[in-house]
Amino acid sequence: SLCPRPRVFESDLCSVLVGAIERSNAVAPRSTVFEELPVGTVIPDVVLVSMSAHRLSTEFSSFESWVVASFLRFRRLTMEVLAQRLYARPERTERALTALLRRQIVRRTSETSYELCREWLPANAEVVAIEAKLTRWREAVDQASAYLRFADRAYVALPLETAERTHDLLAVCRSRGLGLLGVAPHGVQLIRRAPRRRARSPEWVWVLGRALAGAPLTASTHAPTR
Repeated sequence: SLCPRPRVFESDLCSVLVGAIERSNAVAPRSTVFEELPVGTVIPDVVLVSMSAHRLSTEFSSFESWVVASFLRFRRLTMEVLAQRLYARPERTERALTALLRRQIVRRTSETSYELCREWLPANAEVVAIEAKLTRWREAVDQASAYLRFADRAYVALPLETAERTHDLLAVCRSRGLGLLGVAPHGVQLIRRAPRRRARSPEWVWVLGRALAGAPLTASTHAPTR
């Protein structure tokens, strides 16, 4: 009699995916890889943080991530304006600025204003998020689209045979600004490279800080909230 085909689980797909990524630079070179990293209300299967060599080792609290993201957007701010934009108490904002000053993430430009020290930001820093599914490709597309809040690129990963034979999948990924990966038993094929965008959200800052710190993922890990 014929032997039954072994059951394949999404965890198996992710294991092959992560292994292939770590052996190759096809998706994101020089990457720190996180599996099932909670970011806000979503948990991508894989998050990659790619950056040039960098000496700074830092990690941001949730509120600090909002502060840094504000400087990325507005460049120069006073403490009062920053507190107003974040709907935060002045004392809390001042504490965050003092901590970031001490770590040379921000600097004073006058008695009342601050700006970001761009030296801390690794050149070409990029966050990539991947959602892997065995068959439910529309669900994968929806979830990967949600990752664009914090990811510079987002991918849908499916078994290679499914990815190549699924009608409309490539067109839908293109319309949503997503990339597509085909996962085979011994590697990953880049079917469509995701276009790069500049997320620069508080969640993006928080994920980058996790990679800079090299901190292990723990049950107490929390993504940015105000």
